Amino acid sequence: MDIFFSYRRDGGLELTRSLKMALNKKGFTTFFDNDSIGSGEFPTQILNNIERSDNFVLILSPGALDRCRNEGDWVRKEIEHAVEFEKNIIPVFSPEFQTPGDLPLNVKKALDYQGVYYNPMQFNAAINDIIKALKDENGKALRVRKKRNVSNFFYAEGMSPEERKRISQDYESVKKTEKAIWDKLLEGKEGLTLFAPAVYDADTYMKKYDRPEFARVYSLVNTEKECEEANEKYGNDGANRFYVGNMEHSNFEDEMDQIMSDNEIRGFDFVDLTLILRDSNNPSKKLKQVVDRMNPGGIVYVREFDHDCALAYPDEDGRFEHILELINYDKYSGDFYAGRKVYAQMLDAYLEDIVLVDSSISTVGLTRKERGTLFEALFSYVPREYAALVKEEPDNLSYRDARDWLAENYDSMKREFMGDNFFYRAGYMFFYGFVAE
Repeated sequence: MDIFFSYRRDGGLELTRSLKMALNKKGFTTFFDNDSIGSGEFPTQILNNIERSDNFVLILSPGALDRCRNEGDWVRKEIEHAVEFEKNIIPVFSPEFQTPGDLPLNVKKALDYQGVYYNPMQFNAAINDIIKALKDENGKALRVRKKRNVSNFFYAEGMSPEERKRISQDYESVKKTEKAIWDKLLEGKEGLTLFAPAVYDADTYMKKYDRPEFARVYSLVNTEKECEEANEKYGNDGANRFYVGNMEHSNFEDEMDQIMSDNEIRGFDFVDLTLILRDSNNPSKKLKQVVDRMNPGGIVYVREFDHDCALAYPDEDGRFEHILELINYDKYSGDFYAGRKVYAQMLDAYLEDIVLVDSSISTVGLTRKERGTLFEALFSYVPREYAALVKEEPDNLSYRDARDWLAENYDSMKREFMGDNFFYRAGYMFFYGFVAE
């Protein structure tokens, strides 16, 4: 993140907000805590955001440092943390600011940095002076925002209609089970901020998030087109907002920080990681990055696949066993064993009270229509991905054989799946854990 703003709420809020908005328009990422900080333990989120920021902009409104003589003062804690981590500190002096006496040593050090003198009649000049003083992580001048490392395929293509339908079918297949879990987790809660790092179909996900406990929903989607369509349909005075981003982007942390900065929040209360970690090159690292941006007591929900836990009976000709082998061989299908790894990943991210919900999704008790929906949710992407793999590597005989086998067997497997005497248990696994208070 480019800039952390430190300010005194009394007297410095409006100036900080104005500077933040102007610097955001210039393309810089900022963190701006617009909530008062109560007594008690100083929020870890604030300290983490100072550490992640290259620059520490200190707004010196009248009286901003007067309470810094007190050890528990939050502005003092922010300044001392910035000094300790050797951040590039940029004091912004308002016209009526006066330096109080008897300041702690590290607070005095912050005033030794080259500052910017703010004149209300020359706002743009102050912005330019701040930009000139900004530095990147290497101590070099920071003039423009870092470019995003966007996946060209998803950026250009987005989600196909077929894949959107499958996402909807996946949600319908687990809706009852997931609702029961969320009802228990969210009982008695209100005003929560939800973050979804990957929304593959806005219509489906917004059905899922349409709950009274969520006051704000912020989500990442793959393309600009998807983002515009989702914001046009579901944007609600900033309560629901979509951004272009991806958990696998190298600047994923900046994308989350931008959401927090734009919406002036300190952290997320609930994170939905539905079928995401399996596609990550480094799921433990990404999960930690998310948890670092959550509020104390926040909830992480993970729904994941472990296909090795799937069961089919009767499968006398081994076709369902074979399609699972093809999923394992498909380089685009994600980690075949992702579900069993979630617990360790959540422990690595320092989550507490982790629970694996003792619930499974199977064909037991399903109507014929519901069985068909579950089958498509589980398997409809496999023929499409093997067709794409053949186009990518036309000389790969294994890919061609798999494509041809799927074309020959897929429809009859679906009919078998929908029969009353066929049993299938899907490899869904449901976890949740809590951020330490």
